Amino acid sequence: MSAYLPKDPSAPQRWICVYPVYIDKNKKIPEGRRVCKEKACENPTAEEIRDICRSQGFDAEIERKQYPRNSYFDNPSKGRVRIRMFNNDQTLANPKFKTRKQLLVFIGEMIPKLKSRQAPKGAEGGASGADAGGNVGGSTSKKKKNKKGKR
Repeated sequence: MSAYLPKDPSAPQRWICVYPVYIDKNKKIPEGRRVCKEKACENPTAEEIRDICRSQGFDAEIERKQYPRNSYFDNPSKGRVRIRMFNNDQTLANPKFKTRKQLLVFIGEMIPKLKSRQAPKGAEGGASGADAGGNVGGSTSKKKKNKKGKR
């Protein structure tokens, strides 16, 4: 039995769904990524996707749903965004984006440019020093793992 969908295009059930997994650079295509890695970003959130869509003139809402292929404990990618691509008269809400794929590519390119993703200049120096110390410890453990694999 098919699910009932209202004929009114303004109903949120008729809007497209975008899960953060669709544009996550860390996911593989069988895990749900839908754009190439060059156009994707790392660990996108539903809030970031919604903000970018609203900045382009789309109606967008977050729903607290989980991508079906994700495990139960994969919390950072929780949520999906419903985006209204068409107006009531079946015209595009933003003529710049004719397809869902074009919208996904744009979102993937814009998320790294968000102010929330940019590190403050004062914190960069301190963070890079801490990262350098963390990388040294991580590289020695990687060497140990590699030695175990070669034996």
